[in-house]
Amino acid sequence: MRSIVRAVVMVCLCLGAASRAAELTAGALQVTWEGHRLTRLALAGEVLEGVRGEVGLLDPRRREPAAADAFRLDCDLRSRDGALWLEGVVTASGTADAVVDLVLRFEGVSLPTGDGVTDMMLAPKLLNKQPICPLRVLSSDRDLLAMAMPAEAPYVYDFRHLPAERAVTMRLPLGFSNQAPEAFRMRAPFAIVLYATDPAWHYRSALAEYYRLFPERFRSVEKRHGGWFFANETRNIPNPQHYAYHEGQGSLQDDHDRDMGMFPYNETGSQTIQLPGPGLPKGYEDAMHQMAALEALPSPAAWKLNGGEIDTAIARQGRHAYRASADGPRLTRHAQQIVRPAKASPEALQVSAWSRAEGVASHSGNTHDYAIYVDCLLADGSYQFGQCATFKAGTHDWERAEHTITPRAPVVELRVYAMFRNHTGTAWFDDVSIRTGTGEELLENGDFETLGRRDDIQFVRDNALTDPAGQYRVMITDNWGSDVRPTTPLSLLRFICNVDPDLRLPDDRLTPARRGTAFFDALFAASPDLDGAYIGGAGAWTCWYMSHRPDHFACISHPLSYDPGTFVVGQHGRLQSFKWLRFIQDRYRAQGRTILGNMGPTLDAWTSYTALDIVGIESAIFRDRALMGYHRFGSAQKPCLPMNFINLHGLGDRATAEEYVLASAQWGHMPSTGRMVREGYASYGDVCHTFYPALIEMSQAGWEPVPLVEGVAAERFGGPRSAGLTPPGSDHPIVAGAVYLTVRAPRAGRQATLRLLPALLEGMADPVVLDAVQLCPVPSRPTAAGLEVPLVDGSEALTILRVSDRAAAHRWYAERAARHCEHAAIVRGRSENTERLRSLATSLRGLTPAAFEAVGPLLGRLRQEQSLVAAEAESLERLSQLTELRDAERTLAEWRLFATGASLERRGQAVGPVSAELAVTLALNPGGSQARLLGSWAVPERTVLRLSTPDLPAHGLTTDALRLRRELPGCTQVRTAIEVPMPGADPVTVLRVEHVHFTPVVAMRVARRDDTAAAAVVYTVTVERLHEPTTLVVKAAGPLPVEPPEVRLGPADATAEFRVAAPPGRTTVADLEFTVWTEQGRPLDAGTAEFRHLPPPPEGDMALAEKGATASADSSYSGYSPDVTIDGVWETSALHWTKRAWASQDHAGEEGHWLEIRFPEARTLSELWIYWAVDNQQVYSSVHYEVQFWTGTAWQTVLAVRDNPRSTVSQHTWPPTSTDRVRLWQPKGGGPAVRPNIFWISEVCLFNRGTLN
Repeated sequence: MRSIVRAVVMVCLCLGAASRAAELTAGALQVTWEGHRLTRLALAGEVLEGVRGEVGLLDPRRREPAAADAFRLDCDLRSRDGALWLEGVVTASGTADAVVDLVLRFEGVSLPTGDGVTDMMLAPKLLNKQPICPLRVLSSDRDLLAMAMPAEAPYVYDFRHLPAERAVTMRLPLGFSNQAPEAFRMRAPFAIVLYATDPAWHYRSALAEYYRLFPERFRSVEKRHGGWFFANETRNIPNPQHYAYHEGQGSLQDDHDRDMGMFPYNETGSQTIQLPGPGLPKGYEDAMHQMAALEALPSPAAWKLNGGEIDTAIARQGRHAYRASADGPRLTRHAQQIVRPAKASPEALQVSAWSRAEGVASHSGNTHDYAIYVDCLLADGSYQFGQCATFKAGTHDWERAEHTITPRAPVVELRVYAMFRNHTGTAWFDDVSIRTGTGEELLENGDFETLGRRDDIQFVRDNALTDPAGQYRVMITDNWGSDVRPTTPLSLLRFICNVDPDLRLPDDRLTPARRGTAFFDALFAASPDLDGAYIGGAGAWTCWYMSHRPDHFACISHPLSYDPGTFVVGQHGRLQSFKWLRFIQDRYRAQGRTILGNMGPTLDAWTSYTALDIVGIESAIFRDRALMGYHRFGSAQKPCLPMNFINLHGLGDRATAEEYVLASAQWGHMPSTGRMVREGYASYGDVCHTFYPALIEMSQAGWEPVPLVEGVAAERFGGPRSAGLTPPGSDHPIVAGAVYLTVRAPRAGRQATLRLLPALLEGMADPVVLDAVQLCPVPSRPTAAGLEVPLVDGSEALTILRVSDRAAAHRWYAERAARHCEHAAIVRGRSENTERLRSLATSLRGLTPAAFEAVGPLLGRLRQEQSLVAAEAESLERLSQLTELRDAERTLAEWRLFATGASLERRGQAVGPVSAELAVTLALNPGGSQARLLGSWAVPERTVLRLSTPDLPAHGLTTDALRLRRELPGCTQVRTAIEVPMPGADPVTVLRVEHVHFTPVVAMRVARRDDTAAAAVVYTVTVERLHEPTTLVVKAAGPLPVEPPEVRLGPADATAEFRVAAPPGRTTVADLEFTVWTEQGRPLDAGTAEFRHLPPPPEGDMALAEKGATASADSSYSGYSPDVTIDGVWETSALHWTKRAWASQDHAGEEGHWLEIRFPEARTLSELWIYWAVDNQQVYSSVHYEVQFWTGTAWQTVLAVRDNPRSTVSQHTWPPTSTDRVRLWQPKGGGPAVRPNIFWISEVCLFNRGTLN
């Protein structure tokens, strides 16, 4: 590789800029630039020994230097904004499509990685998911440099670490087309940024500098802080104080009364065509045939038909009517038209229509199911649903129905349906009309007389992305992909579309961007108080794929790339999405609105983060701390919202719900429950009350990538601006001058010291550390190296610290108490106590330590409000409001303790091994508060709460030592009650919480690697003794022979190695168990690992895209494509989940599932290898399936497999047979035992090697 790149550079030296040397300086970084080489690099005058860089062009087909007469590289290195910018253009000769790789190679460096959470390094799985690559200088073993893609000018890139060559490369796979606009016609402009980093902060320094270089892309402008919900009524939320964003529409007044913003939904990147069904198309060709058949049918202008058709034989008085027939009770047929009045008006609308019926029978009992059905979108953002002119069932001639719509606000949009659902029989519709009071007709072509094209199908043909073979990017599915599945499976084609706002079509036809813009423009014009836009699929659909439509190249604004398998030129969809999001962000920010986008679970759309104001992510990833960090890195200081949709994803389980909140709060994310707001609050509302007040403050303060602490990993919010970004809420009195730190142990139980560095404490004359959840002081001690904070914590808990000077701490207590009152005031929106509570909040803000004696009357008002709420009937709203009011009272009591110097000291051991007895005593120093210790008690269950209600136990309360013991690892909670006298009022009892951690005696982990030379799989068990060195025994067991069966570890030994033979033919999958024992035979820990062996395929695979093969399937699970089954990659563990395998839909009809491989011409085949999918360490091999060949007229089964054992690879042979199409067919229920209706394949290999006996 090194010689290749050097040869490339020699070619470039002949083609590009002059090779005279130039000395450049960017901050502390100095370089010598000679033509296309960086020959000398230094930092602050210190030469980086062995480090040099060079740039050149590579032919991706031959992996050789690009031909000198085919491409020209012109580039130069410039210093700007404290960084070095390698800027230039690659030009291709001629006019034919071409591809080349631009390669920037640095030698003398490595690419440092770590766990991404505790070590401030880049997690390996996030490499190439972020456009930043840290570089470690090998001569000094320090992370001193980074190279990156500019955030303002994205392209397709690839970072690679070449350890054997002591090098790291950045590759830009570039495509060239004569159909691109002038700036990109056979040209690829590019820029790469190189800058110095601080080795103390590793990758975090690279992030901070990246934010500094591109502040506009990471600047936060959103002033709201809280969670998200959708598909529910705002008034149903019992804790609106924890929410800030309403996806969808409803009552704008209800939202604003609860301090929430309304963000209407639009998903721009796809277009769905509903086929008649029943059942799904048998593949791509069948799907296109069915769509063409729909397109050939007569179609009424302005209407979209969803089932049903135009009848040219029966009509009321013209030539046409709309006919809908159904022979099943749960089918839906309708004609739809969307009407947007030129001017929003509140005047009444008259709906009328005629219908004829033949054998119509209702199966729902709902008369609205056979009607002219109108949904009205109103200017206040709410809907008036189900405005219906209904018809009678049975058999009848033409009859007229009418209905008057009386809008409660001006009408922005009408969604009109000639509806026939949940009925059987046949109905005809004609002469549909919607008139204003002045007689103006709003509906177009209500008599169905004017025929036109299927606008939705034309939209697909105009805008859908295509693959390298020119086929549309389409998902064949039986549902809409929403969180609620239809009761009767549908037959849908969901096409992925180009959302580029610069796309233009003949005859001014509609594009996705124009459609989306028109939608929001109309809404915002009619409802000026709407707060922003919600973009569905901001990290999905278009972002997943490359498009190879030359007719779309004319609108590109970023360099083209190419498909790595076929080398067909294309543009990646994520660049189209970036342009679309940037376009609407610029358009609507100018109106004071913000953009909320749902990124989903993807890691492949970093550019979308940079064009959103509020970032939504899929909540399912919350257990992976590195992925939670990734989403914070992409969001920077913008609000980031883990979104939980209809099912609570296990959040009904208490421990899961707690973990969801803790994992989110650690990174400053706002954990949210969408549709099931009441169920979520009932399940874990108290956890939200515990953490959300601090979480909102952290969000206001703004996350900082450089923590400025040592000793313990922590995330920082507020304080010195390492990235130069300042969020809009950081000057609020509640967070001004404060720093927040989140700390979470990576395992159960530890004692450590967190050191706050002087840079963090800058400007704090008298720094104090407070627990931002429990509101109490945390012991700290000043040293020459910084402020040291002793910690006792574990993975079950999250510590949130607040650091400020003493004066700011006093302001914080007053603000926190006031904010609790304000939160209570909005629980029911505007209610009878709203103004009283807001007035009380204003009074609390005026309270100072010097005037604290005036707290008595304020406490009286607060307790009066509590008693009024407590007298109400039990409800979630009552609980929510009472909790806020009690928290306000508790805050005042804690402020009293802080102001008078009171402290609670824990004495005794707080961390110890399981089975040991730990004695813990809580002692109160009342200072000047005259507070009294009521006693302590232990709660054995895991809990993470700070407590608002001082319910004391009837038994077990003591001021003496608590003696605690646990047989299993975990934490025991110790609660302490303190009675706090308050001036001019009755005392307040507050509860403090301490955790005592019981740790395992040992911790073990199992690592697996393949020893190809020895034909074995090696398992290394690493045992960490957590308390004292002892002799241990590690045992291995499983259905396969393991050698040796056990290993004795002396006190100084830490690893045991085991082997399982893996001959080429062994493809079975087995679970192995490893256990750690004492010498006396007591089990201490256990773990499992899976034996799976992936033998490499033999030479001669013909089922490869690069050899002309194509793949199609009956269906695909969301995000998956059959293309990956023929990409030649059989070891996929390091790839993104969408690239590891193809998966069918996770349900099957009687026709089962199939995967088809097609060749450009007939080929003789005799052998098949199927590599099954591996997901979450589990192999998903099918139990029953068949291998079928196409005979020219039908599918012929050549091999039927039944009761296939679980294996990584299934190998089959048959007599040599010629065919151009091979199909793997799985009958219904024939899939993996744990998911019998999914077909899940990683790679298919087909050979002609003769029969093997």
